[in-house]
Amino acid sequence: MGLSLFGMFHIGTQFMGAGQALTSGSGVRSSFFTGVLAAVVASPCTAPFMAPALGVALTQSVFVALIIFASLGFGMALPFLALSYSPKLANYMPKPGAWMETLKQILAFPLLATCIWLLWVLGHQSGSTGTAYVLTGALLITFALWLTQFSPQTLGKKLALRGLIVVCLLAAAHLTWQIRSFTGSASNHYENWEPYTPARLQALNQTGKPVFVNLTADWCITCKVNETVAFSSKAFFARAEELGVTLLVGDWTNPDDDIAALLKRYNRSGIPLYMVFQIQSTRSRKYCPNF
Repeated sequence: MGLSLFGMFHIGTQFMGAGQALTSGSGVRSSFFTGVLAAVVASPCTAPFMAPALGVALTQSVFVALIIFASLGFGMALPFLALSYSPKLANYMPKPGAWMETLKQILAFPLLATCIWLLWVLGHQSGSTGTAYVLTGALLITFALWLTQFSPQTLGKKLALRGLIVVCLLAAAHLTWQIRSFTGSASNHYENWEPYTPARLQALNQTGKPVFVNLTADWCITCKVNETVAFSSKAFFARAEELGVTLLVGDWTNPDDDIAALLKRYNRSGIPLYMVFQIQSTRSRKYCPNF
């Protein structure tokens, strides 16, 4: 996607006008399909922001879920409503021009930064060897895309070029498939935490010691921010030691059945999830979830 924004190749150009006929005109039908088209185009871009709201909606009653979805729809329709009630606002909209090409290329850099983040996560999942495999696959994909700029004149050269492109793409797919056999050490950066296991949590609960459980993953940006801001300072660890709190971390960077079962037990669909288990007596236990 980053290479596409840089202009190395273009995808989906034949679909750029799809649905345009449905949005033309000034009736209710065209207005409705304009909203549909806007929602389809904008939803992938707003997914990181809508995900928490959708996650909450799926755990609430039908009435609350409908309010959340209606609020999301109103938010997406708000620009159209504002321009409809005050057409003069259109004068403040940026005019099409050469700046759009520059902006398109600028937007490629956040995508490349996302690749760095995902490769960092992959390094914890499959080690440096797995990361090298994926980078090699990315190189082969880039080479295949580079080959598409050539226009062979003869049929034989055309078939050979297409065959080379297919070979590069298949080799890239094979390399990325192979990383499933590699394992990394996703939890080695939690030095002051004990790994979560159901048996360890049960044993601590039976002794009456308070326990703080942190369910996290390297691919969870919210988890990483919370850990950097709140769960990695000397004051945090000193306070936990002062109160006698045992710190357990459940690293879900790689799939883990025990962590999945714990999330399901407390009706949570994802992370981060922070839980405090505090034993009030030998016969009663208090559970305080925060997320």
